Order: sequence, then C-alpha cells, then structure tokens
Amino acid sequence: MQSNESFLVQLAAAIVKCRRLFLLTLVLLLAVGVAAQLLVSPKHQYVTLLKLAQNGDGVLLQPTQGVLTAIESQWLAEVRRDFMSEWSNAPGFGLSSTEAGAGFVILTSVGQREQSEQIDWLNSAVASKGLESQQVLERKAREKLGAQIEIAEQALAALEARRNTEYSGAGIFEVLISLKGRLVGMESAEARVIAQRKDEELGLGLGFRIGLMLLQACIGAVIIVMVYYFLLRVRSLMRNEPGRS
Repeated sequence: MQSNESFLVQLAAAIVKCRRLFLLTLVLLLAVGVAAQLLVSPKHQYVTLLKLAQNGDGVLLQPTQGVLTAIESQWLAEVRRDFMSEWSNAPGFGLSSTEAGAGFVILTSVGQREQSEQIDWLNSAVASKGLESQQVLERKAREKLGAQIEIAEQALAALEARRNTEYSGAGIFEVLISLKGRLVGMESAEARVIAQRKDEELGLGLGFRIGLMLLQACIGAVIIVMVYYFLLRVRSLMRNEPGRS
C-alpha cells in the first residue's frame, strides 16, 4: 500500500514538474488520434437478396442449402478470380451468404463507401452465378412439364377421336389442368436487391472513438513524462557520483 502511494506521489510530481511536456504530448497525441478517426471512413453493411425459383407446387427447384454450398465452394472463388482481373487487386472486403426465410438467400458484405462500386460488382457477379444456375433448373422443369402436357393432350385428342368409346377422358382432362396449373404457377428466381447499403455505421460511434483517443493520449503522455523524468533522475544521479566534476 505504501509503495503504491509512493509511486502515485512520484508520478504526480513528475507530471507537475514536466507539465509542459505532458500537455504538449497530450495535445499532439490527441490531435493525431482525432485526425485519424475523422479521416477513416466508417464501414457499412451491403445486402443482396436473392429469391430462388419454385415449381408450381411452391417447392424450391434446389434446396437453399445447395445454393449456399455452391456459393461458398464454387461461385465465390470464380468471382474473386474475375475480380482480380477486373480491378487488378484482391477485394478488400468479404462476402457471406445465409438463408433469409423460405426461398431466399442473402449475401452480405461489409466495407467503406469508397468500396461501394467494387462491392456492387462482386455482389452482382455472385448473384448472376446464382440466377444462371436457377434459370437452368427452371428451364429443365418447364421442359419436363411441357413434355408431360404434350403427352396428355395427345392422349386426350386420341380419345376424342374415338367418340364411341366408353371412357370419357375425364381423368386425362384433370391431369392436363393440373399440369398446366403447375406450369403457370412456377416462379422464376430473381435478385430483389443488389448491394443495398444500410445507413447504420458499423463499429463504435465517432464520439466513443474520440473519447477512447483521449484516454489513449493521456496514457501516452504519462508514459512519455515518466520516461523523461526517469532520464532526468538518472542524469542527476550520475552528476552527483563521487569523482565526477
């Protein structure tokens, strides 16, 4: 306890004796810190929302997890290589993908406003990969339904040509209506939002950061004063050593 009090007394004495150095160092460190915080652009979250394709029964043509796996293991790597060729540098931000409710995938990037163009480019490229894959699945599903409809129509036409048959073709007519309804009810994949920036800044607020800079400046000024005061004490002791003039 006594040693702690002695240290605090010596520290206070050092600050008082070297108060000009303390104040000058405090102001310089604070000015540098505040300027750095003001010059650093805040980061924002950028969001891309993809709606996945569904068949006429409301079932996804590809499970959401399959889309997420393709993004992380294939499409994102391909897009990053294309990004290097387009911008001559690696992206200074990342991209994550998660499920956002039934039938939706959300892509998220975090970056500064100065990176908005590059973020938009990367998100658009990944979204295009996803939409192209979904369009292939949709085209195959539509072709399959179209072929089934054609077969049902041919069967119905054959029955109508045989008017004296006991079978009315009602079953085929019901199947045909169901198939056509499923075809009409299919929903295409689409990008609802591309790299939309959220207004909220990420991280600590400016006021908190400046307060933190003030604390760091005080600590830095105290350390510099302590070092300077220690050097003065050492110099004084060396001068007072016997045999030194």
